[in-house]
Amino acid sequence: MNPSRRLASRMAGLALALVGTGLPAAAAPSPAGVAVLVHGSAVVEDAQGRRPLRYRDAVFAGDTVVSGADALVQLQMNDGALLSLRPQTVLVVAGYPARGLQHTSAATPGIVLRLVKGGLRTVTGAVQAIGPRRRDDYRLETPIATIGIRGTDYMAAVCAGDCAATADGLYVGVFDGAVELANAAGRVTLERGEYAHVADARSAPRRQAQRPVALDRSAPVREAGTVTGFATDAAHTDAPAPAPANDVPPAAALDSGAAAPAATSAELSAQTARYARAFAAALPDEPSQTGTGAASALRFDAQGGLRSLTLNDASGQRDLDIGSATNQDLGADAATGLRWGRWSGGTVAVTGVSGTTALDLSQHSLHWIVGPEFDAPPVLPRSGFAAFDLIGATAPTDQDGQRGVLGHADLVADFDRQVVFSSLDLRLDGDHWLAWGIAALDGSPQFSGHYDHVQVNLLGRGSGDFSGFFAGAGTVPAAAGLSYQLHYGGTEVSGVAAFARGDHHGGTGGP
Repeated sequence: MNPSRRLASRMAGLALALVGTGLPAAAAPSPAGVAVLVHGSAVVEDAQGRRPLRYRDAVFAGDTVVSGADALVQLQMNDGALLSLRPQTVLVVAGYPARGLQHTSAATPGIVLRLVKGGLRTVTGAVQAIGPRRRDDYRLETPIATIGIRGTDYMAAVCAGDCAATADGLYVGVFDGAVELANAAGRVTLERGEYAHVADARSAPRRQAQRPVALDRSAPVREAGTVTGFATDAAHTDAPAPAPANDVPPAAALDSGAAAPAATSAELSAQTARYARAFAAALPDEPSQTGTGAASALRFDAQGGLRSLTLNDASGQRDLDIGSATNQDLGADAATGLRWGRWSGGTVAVTGVSGTTALDLSQHSLHWIVGPEFDAPPVLPRSGFAAFDLIGATAPTDQDGQRGVLGHADLVADFDRQVVFSSLDLRLDGDHWLAWGIAALDGSPQFSGHYDHVQVNLLGRGSGDFSGFFAGAGTVPAAAGLSYQLHYGGTEVSGVAAFARGDHHGGTGGP
């Protein structure tokens, strides 16, 4: 393998010094992107051979990224795009301008990706912020048809005898914006919530009324008579079409989401302190927090809305009561026992060592998510990984009371490295926020971390933090709750999200 290529893979942007020759340093090739998540076996192939793909490794135009049967790979491209590759995927980065399309002329070759096999989901980068002429220079080629981009968020999968119980061909779904799907036999434009299938290169694209199974991130993969890959729990596959299963409905739909089962007074009185619930909360002007509270400290009303909770942090113990505020965006998932919502309007009573103060929520919101009751917290595995699907969320809000939509979120636990990866894709007040970061695990089912990358409209760089918890019995947690805070230019955005685990994981038991 070329030495400059090897060094650039680990230290993108540096030049090689030709030691002892007196010659000028050779410029290292500019990367097309960087791996922000790698779990399992993944390699990169280029003209010099093959190299393992590791966390923070660079990929370049001309590289082929190959994910193994157990792999989960995410790439951040140089224009802000985020590519999430499924297991057993072959992706060729055929062309990617060094600084993305927004910094190039119309004469510069565009972005060309080739999906040879497998599947990917991508939130496209600065291509969405440039003119239509440059948008024509972004395309995803497959053996069956070509996808042209008119929007930001889509998924594609090529099935060639390796998708269980699914016909062969190319499957495409759009989660935001639009794409054009075309081959020699015809073309079709797909917009948000629309899907299509192309049987082969001689067949025209056909619209699909519902989301194809092949587009589930957890779509089972068939190889050598076995079933591997991600498989969604049956309890979490009933999301109504056309909203994608991994996407949250608009905020208005969240308001009318399924309410948590009402607890009778007899049930409430039967709860004792030996039962506990994990929770996460995002408070105005404070970092996201997580904790464990006794049932007596976490009270709910008849509609399943949280009425009180207790926080223990650097400020000491604080008891929060909903006061004159109201619960909004209530949601619940019976299979995981997760409940979520946000307090908004009115004032919240906060009681601490120095007395009781009022927290004004006339413009702000306090977001909360609570796990099921447990006698003992879940024991985390020492190896393997678990990928969690987004099943619900509150509408993200800012300090002015404006509400947005959480379009997509990923949560992946890498038990080999004992870290949790979180990514968010949301829109609020016309702005598009992207965030991703990592939190360390310390053996506890609770975790907290920072978003190392926060982009607003793919230009500015902000900051953020998140906290959360794992829930559920078994060797691998079945669910997770997450709270988050994002900051940029005086704007603060907060919310919570609920996740359920897919069947595919590598957990090998507790300590």
